[in-house]
Amino acid sequence: MPYDKSIKLWDVESGEEIKTIEGHTNAVYTVAFSPDGNFLLSGGYDGSLRLWQVDSGNEIWRFESHKANVRSVGFLPTMKHILSAADDKTIRVIELSSGKEVKSLIGHTEIIYSISISGDGKYVLSGGYDNTARLWEVLTGEEIAILKGHKYAVTTVSLSKDSKMAVTGSHDSTIRVWDLTSVYLR
Repeated sequence: MPYDKSIKLWDVESGEEIKTIEGHTNAVYTVAFSPDGNFLLSGGYDGSLRLWQVDSGNEIWRFESHKANVRSVGFLPTMKHILSAADDKTIRVIELSSGKEVKSLIGHTEIIYSISISGDGKYVLSGGYDNTARLWEVLTGEEIAILKGHKYAVTTVSLSKDSKMAVTGSHDSTIRVWDLTSVYLR
C-alpha cells in the first residue's frame, strides 16, 4: 500500500473531510497545530518540515536541514520557535519568522521518535531508539538529564506543563513516570 503524502483536516462531529493539504514528496509522519490554531507544522519521510496556513492550506515555508525522516514536531508557546526531531539523531530549534535553525540539540545516539515541550517552552523532553529519554533546555541546548531504565526504544514522551513530571512509553511494553523535581535543584 503506498503512503499518502497528504494532510487531511476533518470535521469531528460530521466525520466529513474539510480539506486536503498536499506538498510532501513522501509519507507525512507528524503534525502539530500552532497554539493559536492558525498554522500547521508537518514533518515527513521526505526529511522536510513544512509550515502551512490552516485556512488556505497554503505552504508558508519549507525547512530541509534534516537529512532523514522527521518523526516529531512542535511549537513553543510563544510561537517564536518550532522544534523537530528526526532519524538524524537531532532536535532542531528553528526560528519561526525566518525559518532558520538557531540551535541543534545533539546527544541521542539513535533515532529520536518523540518530543514534548513544556508549558512555558523552556524545556523539551525527547525519546529515542537508544532506550533513553532526555530533558533539554531549549534555547541553550543544554542536556539537563538522561532518563534511563527502558530496555528498548522510547517511542513516546510527555512532559507536564510545569516540567516536574515526565511520562515515557517504550517498545519494552512499559510506561514509566518520572519525578523531575530533583533535576532542577542542582
